[in-house]
Amino acid sequence: MGNITRLENILKIGIDKKISSLQNELEYAQRNLTEAERTKDAPFEYADELREKSARLEKLNKELNIEKVDEVAIDDSENLNGHDGEIPPKKPNPPKRGR
Repeated sequence: MGNITRLENILKIGIDKKISSLQNELEYAQRNLTEAERTKDAPFEYADELREKSARLEKLNKELNIEKVDEVAIDDSENLNGHDGEIPPKKPNPPKRGR
């Protein structure tokens, strides 16, 4: 009988702690929800900065893509190691020596 009483006490204390913890989490979530509802219709305060930086990013991306196209065009027209577009012959491997 004593063991059952101890188990009941442990379970009751554990359950009470869990209930308390979950109530705290619920209150926190409700505060967050209230704050989110309050600010959902407010204008985005960094909208102008976002537009400016997005335009700058687009411009930089275009410039980088142009440079990449230029590099490819240059690479295609250059000689490969002075061989007029031909792949240089591969040097033979030296023979392996046994031990």
